[in-house]
Amino acid sequence: ILYCVLECILNVLGDIIEYFNQWAYVLVGIYGYSYLDSGRKVMELFRARGWTAIITNDLVGYVLSFTATVVGILTGLCGLIIESATSN
Repeated sequence: ILYCVLECILNVLGDIIEYFNQWAYVLVGIYGYSYLDSGRKVMELFRARGWTAIITNDLVGYVLSFTATVVGILTGLCGLIIESATSN
């Protein structure tokens, strides 16, 4: 059980590091900073703006995926209803 908990914590830390690396690459591409400087600037940005940007960015993907799934299900149900109504 301890191994599973440790693995979970390491995976979460790895995901956080990947997320910051993504933003560091953006600063490198836009402003031409070195990678280490852009990493520092990303951390400063998140400290100054708060963590709401991270949460909002993550939630947008979930909402869009959920909405697309619901629309797909509703479209399939409408197609099924129309098909069963016209086949009789």
